[in-house]
Amino acid sequence: MKTSVGSAVSFLLLASTAAASFYDLTAIDVDGKNVSLSPYKGTVSLVVNVATYWGTTKANYECMQSLQKEYLGKPVNILLFPCNQFLFQEPDTNAKIKAFAGGYLNFTRGDVKLFSKSGCNSPCKSSGSGQCNLSSKKCCTANNPVYDYLKAQIPGSLSWNFNKFIVGKDGIPIAPRFGDNAYADKLETAINKLL
Repeated sequence: MKTSVGSAVSFLLLASTAAASFYDLTAIDVDGKNVSLSPYKGTVSLVVNVATYWGTTKANYECMQSLQKEYLGKPVNILLFPCNQFLFQEPDTNAKIKAFAGGYLNFTRGDVKLFSKSGCNSPCKSSGSGQCNLSSKKCCTANNPVYDYLKAQIPGSLSWNFNKFIVGKDGIPIAPRFGDNAYADKLETAINKLL
């Protein structure tokens, strides 16, 4: 029996994204803890691949800071996944990334969560213990399913740092995803439609 390349790729995407919803996944946070995304079910989540050393880093973190203030007490979360795949603009340890991001965002309220360094366009291939802890500079392979799932739902490679997915209350990402030049005005419009 002949199969086309397209059907083989579709099969692999389906196999790698067995989760019915984004909120069925788990990921490792910046502190090395396994975190189920199921508590976010029933909320709107903004999922962002972040980097410390990109030209629009300050503007994007200020945007997320504004969104955190705007949606205080509302069912909206910001989930950050550092990524070093775009010109190595997130080379630091998870601890240093946490300190940098903490200069903009309040992690103590529970509406913003920072995860361990992750792969976006290609899966992490790091090995060995400690790849997902605070002192690691490596990419955390346990977080591969996050972007595998998101890109299976809204196909295509991420264009750069600070690509943004908005995930609905049901755990399904809403098209289109947004690039690094999408700030609070565009994001609020999309988020408000889901509240």
